[in-house]
This record gives sequence, C-alpha cells and structure tokens, in this order.
Amino acid sequence: MQWSSGKQANFTSEESTPWLPLHRNFVTRNVASAVDQLQLFRKLTELKKSEDIFSEEYSNSRTSLMHTLAVRFSVPFEDEPLEYEWYYNKCGLLAARTVLGDILLIANFGTDTLGFKDKLQCQDGESNVHFFTTDYLQKQIDIVLSTNKLHENREIIQDLVLEAGDAIIGRFFI
Repeated sequence: MQWSSGKQANFTSEESTPWLPLHRNFVTRNVASAVDQLQLFRKLTELKKSEDIFSEEYSNSRTSLMHTLAVRFSVPFEDEPLEYEWYYNKCGLLAARTVLGDILLIANFGTDTLGFKDKLQCQDGESNVHFFTTDYLQKQIDIVLSTNKLHENREIIQDLVLEAGDAIIGRFFI
C-alpha cells in the first residue's frame, strides 16, 4: 500500500528497502492523495452551490459552463448567445471563461506538462498560448479551486504550469 508521497511511500522505514517496487506515480497516487481528492470534490460542490453560473436556475435559462464543457466540445449552437469563450487544442489544453463574468477554467487533458510562458507547439503546430492575447496572459487570477496544491493563491496566467491532469478554476483579480 502506498500511503503517502514520502520516502518509500511511507510503506516502510526510510532506512529499509521495500521488497516490492514502488509504482512510478506513488507521489500522486497514494492514500493521502485520495483524501486530498475528496477535499477537492467537496470544494467543487461548494463552488457549484455558491456561484450563479453553476446554479440550476441559471442553467435552466442558459446553457451552463459545465454542460458546454462536458457535453458539447464544439462551437455553441448558432441560435444561442455566446456566453463562454473556450479553446481546446491537440495537446489537451482546455481553457474556458465566461464572456460577461470573471470565471476562468484551465485544464490539461494531455499527457505532457503545459506552460504558457513558452510557445510550445502541439502536434498541429499550434501554440499553447494561441487562445491568449499578450494582455490576457499578464492577467492575475485568484485560484478558487485547483487539482494541484502548487496553485492555491493568486497567479499570473503566463506563469502557470499545468501537469498532465491538472485543472484550475479561477476568478480574474481586479
């Protein structure tokens, strides 16, 4: 059992050598991180209850952000007003924001670490920062929810580095 991200996954003492090999992802896949994931889902539930854009009333009158991201990875229907701007590339980068609000979601569904400072190219030759203008990259966001403990406070978008599987929900700092 991999208990934590500590030395030897806290399976045996630091001086001992485990007789079974450790999984290469023991730092992120362990009992302690499962508890962290439960806390993350609790925070996500609290966020969903507290934000108008996630509420059922808002969703009944407009297409919700969660519905747009989960069900339709495509251009919004032509007869619906554009309420979200979103971008997805072949590297697995997904970015979405409310047009009239201040909520931003950035997720890395790819297998590689993605940053915004450098102009890394995807398989299709498109840069990770294609969606973001220079002014946009320099904006600060207050991290509301993050799957990675490294992103907990306020960050400038261009300084973000998302590991594979990381996602953040932030609010633009004014």
